[in-house]
Amino acid sequence: MDRAKEELETIRGREQTTTEHLIDVFTDVLQTTNDTPDNAEMGKGVREVLDRSGGASSLLSQCEQVRAHHGNRHQPFIWRYYSSHRKVLFRFLKALDLRSTTQDQALMQAVAFILEHEQDPKKYLEASLDVSFASQDWQKTIQVRRKDWYIRQHLETCVFSYLAAELKSGDLCVRGSELFADYRDQLLSWEVCEPKVAEYCQQLGFPTTAEAFVEQLREWLTQAAASADQAFPDNHALTISEKGDI
Repeated sequence: MDRAKEELETIRGREQTTTEHLIDVFTDVLQTTNDTPDNAEMGKGVREVLDRSGGASSLLSQCEQVRAHHGNRHQPFIWRYYSSHRKVLFRFLKALDLRSTTQDQALMQAVAFILEHEQDPKKYLEASLDVSFASQDWQKTIQVRRKDWYIRQHLETCVFSYLAAELKSGDLCVRGSELFADYRDQLLSWEVCEPKVAEYCQQLGFPTTAEAFVEQLREWLTQAAASADQAFPDNHALTISEKGDI
């Protein structure tokens, strides 16, 4: 991932040349479209423009690089460093018994999805998978502009990136592992904890009953919300858009 970020910085230096090239190509496409009323001839002319300028695949790659730069996204560049390790990483997925330690199963479903399509030669896969586990930057990288397809190679790098992060955080565990064991198995049982609850709550100043604890928490949140509202006009580090985004 660090090397992908370095690649993003390198691209910043040559982006102007790439952008000017893409604008020239787009200008030629528009000129061809404007000057050719016949749809068949226009399509042939556009194809000639694209081929003359390096081909659609190369131009798409350049567009993706410029989009990544403007969005400050390094994710599209991870693939070139991941691809040589792809076979080993898939062997890792098949060998380990991965489990989610949370109720959210979206990432595990994504793991099953990429395993199902491991040998699929297609570049694009139907967008039938929930990718809510991924950040907006990753979702922009995964999805093609039409939104109904995923770019397979970027989906794979996204899934492996989140697997690494969630193994570190404990949101994923490996059954039979010591280092990546399910932390819940290491917690004290309720039978051991229950006799200690009253003393623990007393030390922290918490109510000892569930009802009283909920009431105190509600009061804290109400006070915090009132304080945030009062300070908001002078808080220049916080803005709220018309859509409610912070």
